[in-house]
Amino acid sequence: MHLSMSHSLAGSSSVSCRTVAVTIASAVWLVFNAASVRALSSRTPPFFEGNAQRDLSTLREWATKNGVRFAENVGFSNSGETDGDQADWAISLLDEDVTSTGSTLRKGAVVLSVPQDLVLSSSKVLDELGGISALQSAFDFLEEESFGDFKSEFLLVLKMLKELSKGGESKWCPWIQSLPKHFSTGISFDNAEIECLPTFSAVLVEYECLKLQAFGVATSKLDHKWIPDIATSDGMVILKWAYNVVYSRCWKFSDYLEESDGGDSDIVPIGDLFNHKEPANVAVENEPSSGSVDFVLQNSDTGTAVGANKINSLCLSYGTSNPHRFLVIFGFVDESMPEIFSQITFPNPTADHIALGCEDRSKMVYGTTDGCISNDTIRNSVLFALLVSKPEEQKAFVEAHRQQKQSVMRDFHSKYALETALTLKNHVSATLAELELLGNRIEEVKREDTQQRQHSNLPLIEKHNQFLRRVFGKVKKRLDAAVEEETLRRRTAFANQ
Repeated sequence: MHLSMSHSLAGSSSVSCRTVAVTIASAVWLVFNAASVRALSSRTPPFFEGNAQRDLSTLREWATKNGVRFAENVGFSNSGETDGDQADWAISLLDEDVTSTGSTLRKGAVVLSVPQDLVLSSSKVLDELGGISALQSAFDFLEEESFGDFKSEFLLVLKMLKELSKGGESKWCPWIQSLPKHFSTGISFDNAEIECLPTFSAVLVEYECLKLQAFGVATSKLDHKWIPDIATSDGMVILKWAYNVVYSRCWKFSDYLEESDGGDSDIVPIGDLFNHKEPANVAVENEPSSGSVDFVLQNSDTGTAVGANKINSLCLSYGTSNPHRFLVIFGFVDESMPEIFSQITFPNPTADHIALGCEDRSKMVYGTTDGCISNDTIRNSVLFALLVSKPEEQKAFVEAHRQQKQSVMRDFHSKYALETALTLKNHVSATLAELELLGNRIEEVKREDTQQRQHSNLPLIEKHNQFLRRVFGKVKKRLDAAVEEETLRRRTAFANQ
């Protein structure tokens, strides 16, 4: 079964720059807006006041009592450099000295098993809240505002709000207490921080803020005492916190997706503590008949036992290698990813263009270590766009791809190698120019914040931007060389005519 981390644009082929208009339906909406949400980003949710740190003291005991099974030497560890609420608690191997002569975990071993009745599932929440008819007004609003594909995430937000209202009586209370009190996700960035974001990140932040607002209005259409009053600052803080929990921990299993409602989304307590890594060494098996969600060890980096190689980190893949997504949705920067999204998009692509892979973000990528173009998808997509003024050649190019005539494809790429390289170089140069300007902007913000008390997310944003600059810098060096080589080749060919 394929697992993908759920987020606002997880299933989209490209980041949309369209404006998502949300109706100002009530007086509540005048209070609940993106600016006010960001202004409250440093607030601690009221139910955590007096306990600002993550509390994992009873989490394992609670998990075990509820049927969660841990493999030997598997448990919780702080994988970060800080403590308190900013601690990066994760599932990991606790014994560095486990070897092949001891209790070694090998491929196929279940490192964690979580009972289905502990899983927060949007389909279960739908039944719990009375079915579609009981939520129709909220669902209709989400449809009207172009957020109908996110009903499953909305249901999980409702579930979090309901469980929060129960306090210590909630079945999930120890798990809730273990969650972060603050998040460094896009909806928590202040205005100065947003001004330091690259375009793709900034667009995604705006989209998430609009979706959060729509969720807020949708909740106000339901008659439940446990739904917070979003016209108050406390209500907004609670809603934003629940939204962050859902989007940083929500998974979708593609085998069960229904196009009509965006699919079924799950949060797997304890399983949500697996950190991200690409490639991952843990995969998820979620067969309803098994009664549990199992986290299964895959091949380690060397293809042998985890313990024998002293690999302590147990990680899942959070999906597409898009640093903008990781920053805005999850609030981290993964500098170890082997590939990153090229940031090349095409407005209104044709069916032929899509067939060439122009909307497949898993293939429209650059290598992070050497700046290479990892496959032919980028070149094919760019060349198709360049051939728009030569429809006969464009048609022949598409047909060669469809029939997998590699020699014909190579001839096309050889003929237009310079044009393709120049187009890519210009795009990369523009990306680097934007990142350079943003670097200057970050320095300005730092100088203005002399006490370093504001803009707590700025170091994270700076790290993200610097990572992009390094990778795109490597890509540009390769493209500079390609342009020089192709220019020389053409000059030589012309001279020999």
